[in-house]
Amino acid sequence: MGLNKYRYVEYADDGCEVYECLSCKAQWEVRSFPTVYCGNCGVKFEGKHECRDRYTPRWDYDRFDGRYPLMSVSDEREAYAAEAKEKVWVIQKRITLLESQWSWDYEDDAEPFPRVGEWEDEYQSASPVWLHPARDIHAELVQHRKYDNDLAEAEAYAERESKKERLLYGLACQEYAEHGNWSRKDYDKERRDKEAAIRVDVRKIEYRAVIKPRSKARGSAIYYRER
Repeated sequence: MGLNKYRYVEYADDGCEVYECLSCKAQWEVRSFPTVYCGNCGVKFEGKHECRDRYTPRWDYDRFDGRYPLMSVSDEREAYAAEAKEKVWVIQKRITLLESQWSWDYEDDAEPFPRVGEWEDEYQSASPVWLHPARDIHAELVQHRKYDNDLAEAEAYAERESKKERLLYGLACQEYAEHGNWSRKDYDKERRDKEAAIRVDVRKIEYRAVIKPRSKARGSAIYYRER
């Protein structure tokens, strides 16, 4: 049997909020909550059931023993400072350039390859580090590393093949325009030389996990499954 109460579910849009009847589980969207009865089953509400909304993590809700107290300005500052000091997982990304498409990158005074970039924050956990076992972090690292490297390699290969096709087509048109046939003796040598000069951007992408204070963490937030 359900409760004769209602609960707050989430903010919807344009000043509206979603509530749910805990007797019949019907939900509705309103700007305020003046009603005493459920519009679906007609039960008379005894009051509001205090619980976390849809997008509040359990760890955040439990920090206040299931309720969000009214705080003074000084209390809010202390709470914000304490949260800023919380340690969180941060997944960092580093890109190493193995090959460049630009000819000036191969001049005598250019930096040699490979060119190793700096570690930069890419993703961060939305809750404290102690809530996430190492296996969760490892799974995220494997997922991002495999996807990004596979994508970078596929794009580089496709770009190289596309440039080769355009080169062959251009040489063939040139040969036909000059001689009316495709039998020039140095055609294969010229093609090989130009194919060898074809360059594309080839990158190796690496990830690592570090622990940082929340105030210094950057990057998109990752919401792990609650345990």
